Amino acid sequence: MGSANRHEMRAPNREPPGRHRDAEAALREARAREKEARAEADRSARYNELFAGMLGHELRNPLSAITTGASYIARLNASAKADKAAGRILLSAQRLGRMIDQLIDFTRLRTGDGLDLALTRFALDDVAREAAHAADAAHPEHTIVVDAIGDAAGSWDRERVAQILSNLLDNALQHGSPNAPVCVHIDGRAPERVVLTVENAGTLASELRPLLFEPFRGNERDPRTRGLGLGLYISREIATAHGGALDADLGGAARTIFRLTLPRNVVRPHGPPLPPLAAAP
Repeated sequence: MGSANRHEMRAPNREPPGRHRDAEAALREARAREKEARAEADRSARYNELFAGMLGHELRNPLSAITTGASYIARLNASAKADKAAGRILLSAQRLGRMIDQLIDFTRLRTGDGLDLALTRFALDDVAREAAHAADAAHPEHTIVVDAIGDAAGSWDRERVAQILSNLLDNALQHGSPNAPVCVHIDGRAPERVVLTVENAGTLASELRPLLFEPFRGNERDPRTRGLGLGLYISREIATAHGGALDADLGGAARTIFRLTLPRNVVRPHGPPLPPLAAAP
């Protein structure tokens, strides 16, 4: 009688239960550590932003004292040398004041407080000419041309819109060619919006273009860039707060064009819409 074939049944290989539980515990611990690290990074970033905002507020008082002192020296007319020194101090103080304002605005945006808007009725070309006049004084080697077509009036925050204009002109004067004028054009022919463009000869460095509206864009990449690198970022946020838009055309013909589009009537956070702007007599 032949021997019967015997098939030996073998149980599949299985991890010991204790080892599986240890792996799950290690995974939970790793996830908890990652969650805590992210929370700590968020807290640290928020503290840094709050500190920057408080620092900006605290710097306003000594800056005001510097500006007052320099203005007093300029009024004395003591000598040409003293007048020149006082003028330089005032220009530096104005630049520092803009940086402080940008730092405070950046903190408000990053902490979710947003930008307050004080809406009034005014003509956009009036603010553009005021901003051009101020820029002319700081950059006498450049020429700024302002022209308008149609109705340039609307309901906006005058100071905030002036801030956009100042940032756009400063950018154009820094990166544009002094051999060609900076052109500001306001188009108010559309009934529901006003469009403003700032155009200059020359273009931005190619490596800066993807970062154009990012905060703290690297100044070390372009020696012509001054300040904190917040101007265009805050300008776009101001445009957005008005329900508008700010974009850039960095195309051909060695020209750079920034385009600001604003609706004529911004919805107010509180209260009824503003009445129409009275026509000039």
